[in-house]
Amino acid sequence: MQWNLEQIRLFVSVADGQSFSAVGRQMQRAQSAVSNAIAMLEADLGVRLFERSSGRQPRLTDAGAALLEEAREVLRQCQRLEGRALGLVRGEEVRLRLAQ
Repeated sequence: MQWNLEQIRLFVSVADGQSFSAVGRQMQRAQSAVSNAIAMLEADLGVRLFERSSGRQPRLTDAGAALLEEAREVLRQCQRLEGRALGLVRGEEVRLRLAQ
């Protein structure tokens, strides 16, 4: 699989009820670039994430709905990783958490 985090971000943004063009404007990309990135993500994952029809906002397919929470979790993990790295750069103590 060759998908990347930018494709995941775009998938989540479009799934949040925005159009491909609105996400493109928000992220300073052409609508076609957003649509192409999601099409490549669909190809990499082997599933169709959105139902597309001209003049309508994209709607999640069953597969898209099933993968949406996983995609959100990937983005949350990335935020935690960045936060942890920033803490290390700032010299903050590394804490070990143990669960019982």
